[in-house]
Amino acid sequence: MEQLNFKRIIAAAAALAVIAAGIVWMNRDRLILANRPLVIAYKHDTDRQNAAGSAWAKTVAEACGCEIEWHDVTPDTTEGKYAYHMDSYSSDVLPGVNKPDVFISFDGITDRYSTITQGTKNYLNLRDYLDQMPNVSEYFHEVPAAFVAAQEADGHILSIPGDSGADFDGASAYMFINRAWLDRLGLAVPTTWDELKHTLIAFRDQDPNGNGKADEIPFAIRPTIADSTQFDDVLTSRPDSWQLLLNSTGIVTQLNEYLGQMGYTVHDGTVDSYYDSDNLRRVAAYLADLASERLITKDSFLATYTRKQRNDQLSEEAQSGGSIDDIAYMPHVTDASVASTNRDGTLPGDSGAATAAVTSPVSASVRLADQKKPIGLTDVAYYQLLAGTTPTVGVAFAADASAFGTNADQYEAIPVPAEKPGTTVTWDRSSRARFNLTGVSVRVDTRKREQALKAVDALFREDVSLAQYYGDRNVDIKNAGDHYEVTVRDDDTNGHGYAFAGWIRPGTVITGETRRDLHRAADEQYHSLYRNVADNDLMPLGFNFRAEDYYRSSYTSSDSLSDEYAATAIFEHSAGGAEAEPLPTANDEVTRIVQELYDTYTKRDQTLQ
Repeated sequence: MEQLNFKRIIAAAAALAVIAAGIVWMNRDRLILANRPLVIAYKHDTDRQNAAGSAWAKTVAEACGCEIEWHDVTPDTTEGKYAYHMDSYSSDVLPGVNKPDVFISFDGITDRYSTITQGTKNYLNLRDYLDQMPNVSEYFHEVPAAFVAAQEADGHILSIPGDSGADFDGASAYMFINRAWLDRLGLAVPTTWDELKHTLIAFRDQDPNGNGKADEIPFAIRPTIADSTQFDDVLTSRPDSWQLLLNSTGIVTQLNEYLGQMGYTVHDGTVDSYYDSDNLRRVAAYLADLASERLITKDSFLATYTRKQRNDQLSEEAQSGGSIDDIAYMPHVTDASVASTNRDGTLPGDSGAATAAVTSPVSASVRLADQKKPIGLTDVAYYQLLAGTTPTVGVAFAADASAFGTNADQYEAIPVPAEKPGTTVTWDRSSRARFNLTGVSVRVDTRKREQALKAVDALFREDVSLAQYYGDRNVDIKNAGDHYEVTVRDDDTNGHGYAFAGWIRPGTVITGETRRDLHRAADEQYHSLYRNVADNDLMPLGFNFRAEDYYRSSYTSSDSLSDEYAATAIFEHSAGGAEAEPLPTANDEVTRIVQELYDTYTKRDQTLQ
């Protein structure tokens, strides 16, 4: 018996030793975490100023009374390559990298999709701590739109947006026209679709750039969805696409907002989809008419048209029991459906070489896996057309006049023409040019919560905000007492601009910032159209699906299908022939969900109490 008790004592002692060792190890880990600095990850482009070592970062450290380990996450860093979401820091791809407590402008972590789908299990609800954040509270009081945008559907604030200032409180793109061409040909600014068509015909036929060549592109226009290659599944939505013409018919677009990209719109508080609307049909018919007259960049839609044919053929093969891997595909491209070439048969503009791969007809079938060369007018070629040394584009949608390169002074924004006289014209109101919704977040399990809150609040100090935005090169920032004054000496600054975590306080005097000046000049032409848009005609800023809705909603991007509808009209139908192609069908269940969400989002607090 004594021997048995002795063994039990030894076993118990061993167990206690293991427990004690575990406690020591846990305390060691806690001690290490407690003693390490606050870690802040700031994601930005390589050519932007690093936070580490900057004067404003030192101010943030002083404000929080702590040491800060700054991670400047650029595309060439380990975090830039492998940190896709918060859980990345718990995986083997980031060994030895301290998990940040604070994330700034970090897509995959601080963006609205991430905060909505992960919620308070991963993110600190910053709204609970606004009483400890006087700078953020002042920001929300002075800019109520920022406070509204910061809130999730349930009112939580998991990411605080940056605010580039009221100068950018407009659209993301505008219609531009070559004013020099109008003056040279004695033409007035078109105000209706018919007038625009007549203007485009004059641009096509009367050599307005004066170089003696028939190289003018009357209207450069492109699809909403950008394909990285013809068959890749990665799709990017453009805010400067043909769908902006829906505003000519009275439909308010929000092409730089998630649900706006899905084709949803609001009128008088009621959600609807322009997906299967007669307005969409009329816009496509108008584009088909312009294409039949060789007035638009038809080749911009070639990849979209080819993708639709590919999808149709895959569907047919699947229904007939064929194997997708064995399908050979040949785009049905004919001489009549290729790019908008010049009258002498050459490709237009300075980027002709970039589209030289578009040949007609396509002479051989190719396996899907092998078809990776982009076809039609690529994004690079499109931008080259706009910014060519010799101006060749008459009309185009763009963010500002800088899109036209050295000829920017020839172009000016004009209100988009009405479909017909008497139509109430609207304009896109995405407002994403102002607010960076991929803002700043704090992870919920940080052991440095108090320091993290102080650091985040310091980012929204006025001097720190301006220093983040403009950097420390070619800029002077002066405290003038009741406001700040910013003088940009040269546009080659190194600040984070739109992608910062701060705010430009109303009343700040800014001179010399070309991008701001160009945006303001373009936006002023649209103020009269904004007056046609009521508050209940807009999706609320920051409006998005809740986590459960991403799984409840099965949908296909309306941008993609409406692009295919327009491309089919352009390539297969003559003027007015778009009716021959059936409109896509809106998903009634998704529309119901969006209406439910709209009603929820519009009930968010509008001001900080």
